Amino acid sequence: MLILKKRKELLMLAVTAILVGYLIWGSTEDVQQNVELEAERKSPVIVMDNHLELKQLSVQTIKPIKKLPPKPLPALTVDEGMQHEMKRVADIYEQRSRYAPYSLYLSAEQTDLINPNQSYESPRAYDIDGIALSILIEPKNYRFSVGQKVEADIRIESSPEGLNEIEKIEIRLVGTKTKEQWRLKQIASPDKQGTRNIQAAIDLNAELADFTEEDYSIRVEVGFNGEPPIKQSAPIKIVHSIAEITGLGSSRIEANDLIIPLNINTDKPGYYQVSASLFDIASNAAVSFLIAKERLSSGANTLEAKVQGLVLRDKGFSGPFRLQGITLVKKSERPGMLEEYGISAESYEVDAIDLNDFESIPYEDPMTEQRLEFMRSIGQ
Repeated sequence: MLILKKRKELLMLAVTAILVGYLIWGSTEDVQQNVELEAERKSPVIVMDNHLELKQLSVQTIKPIKKLPPKPLPALTVDEGMQHEMKRVADIYEQRSRYAPYSLYLSAEQTDLINPNQSYESPRAYDIDGIALSILIEPKNYRFSVGQKVEADIRIESSPEGLNEIEKIEIRLVGTKTKEQWRLKQIASPDKQGTRNIQAAIDLNAELADFTEEDYSIRVEVGFNGEPPIKQSAPIKIVHSIAEITGLGSSRIEANDLIIPLNINTDKPGYYQVSASLFDIASNAAVSFLIAKERLSSGANTLEAKVQGLVLRDKGFSGPFRLQGITLVKKSERPGMLEEYGISAESYEVDAIDLNDFESIPYEDPMTEQRLEFMRSIGQ
C-alpha cells in the first residue's frame, strides 16, 4: 500500500510539473526532461523486485581490414609500327607546341582556318536522256548577315550538245522552314567549252528586311526539253549581327608579341571571340592564325589580338600585313544559349615591323610537356 501511495504522489507531482513547464517554456520535450530530473532529485529511492535474469551478450571482435598493396599496372607495349607512328606524331606535336595557341603557325593548306566562313560543296552528276551533266553551287560564304548581299557561283558542266539542251536556269533563295522563296539576279560570265558559269546575287537589305532568322539554301533548277527540272541546293545561314569590327588601333610590341587592337562596337555584353588569318601583303603568304577572347561590355570596346614573335621570326616576314578571314562571335555561356555573330570588313592592313625586335622564344605550357612526354614514352 505504501508503494502504491508513493507512486500516486509522484504521478501527481509529475503532472503538475509538466503543466507548469508547458506554460513557461512551451516545449513538451523540454518540460518532460525537467520533470524527470526534478523527480529523480527529490523523490526517495524505491527498490522493487526484479525477476528478470540478465544474460551477458557475446560480442565478436571485428578484425581490422588488411590493406592490400596496389597491384601494378601492366606495362604498355605496342608493336614496332605503332611505335614509329607515335614517334612521328610526337615530332609533329613538339613542333606545333612551340607556338602559342593564340597565334598558330599558318600554312596555305589550312584552308579551313584561312576561310572559316566558306561553304564546302561538291559537284553533283546527273544523266538526262544519256547526256552527262554536273552542277556545282558555291556560295561566297556559309553565313551571311542582314544587310549583306548573298552571292553564289554556279558552274554547269556538260558537252556542248548538253548545254544547248538547257531551256531554263532559275536560282532562288529558299527558307528551310517557311519555304519562302526569293529569286537571285543572274550575272552570267563568258562560258568556256562545255562549261556555263553564272554569278548570282540578292540584296538582303532590300529583299529580306523582315525576315526571321533561320536556315536557308540556294537552290538551282535546270530544265531540259520540257522535262521536270533538276533541283540542287546548297545550305547557308542568315543571321542578325550583334557586333561590328570598326577598325584597328595602332599595333605595338609587348612581351615578344605583336599586339593588334581591334575596335569593336557591340549591341549587348558578353564573352566575345575574334579569329582571323594574318597574311604578308607582298608575297600573299599565310603567316599566323590569331584567336582573341575577352568579355566585352555594350558599346565601344577594344579586343587585342596577339602575333607570337617566334612565328614572325620563323616565317621571316616583316610586313606590312593583311588581316583577313575574320570571324566575330559572341560565345554561348550556358546550355541552350546560341552563339551570335558580328560583322567586319573583308580585311584590314597591319603596319610593318622589325623582326629584330623579337626573340625566338618557344611557347611553354606544362600540360603540353606532359602530353609530349607520354607520346615519347609510347614511341620508344
